Amino acid sequence: MKKLSETYKELGIDFTFPIEITNANGNRTYHEGSKGFWSKYEYDARGDETYYEDSEGDWYKREYDSNGNETYFEDSKGYKDGTPRSQSCAGKVIEGDVKALPDPTCSLDGVVCEFIRLLDIEEESDNGRSFRPNSITSCRAIDGDKMLKCIQEMKRLTE
Repeated sequence: MKKLSETYKELGIDFTFPIEITNANGNRTYHEGSKGFWSKYEYDARGDETYYEDSEGDWYKREYDSNGNETYFEDSKGYKDGTPRSQSCAGKVIEGDVKALPDPTCSLDGVVCEFIRLLDIEEESDNGRSFRPNSITSCRAIDGDKMLKCIQEMKRLTE
């Protein structure tokens, strides 16, 4: 991953270390120190940390149940604890401009779970209102209703 400081330099943006980025809920999503070490973090809609990665190649991911209890943990050293909700492609990703796309050769269940996760992301706007940045629309209202019901059922089946 390219360091944010490098992008800032290329764009001529002034900055000082450490570079800290937080999401609307105040959770740290990126940190970079003056010696080049960086780390990035991801969270679910409730603010539970679901992913960590750093410039030394270390990473871990976590899954939680609907009550916020950790149900699965896996890290870059091969440690695994608990049962993953889905066998989501065994961590395979396609590198490129788009962040961590599931490998298309992995299981359908894994791709569906990732699709539902993306649709389920909830954020807070500057004025404090919750919204979902990802959505599917249809110009046919009845088809839109059917798609919504399908997505809700897929989510139920993947939990």
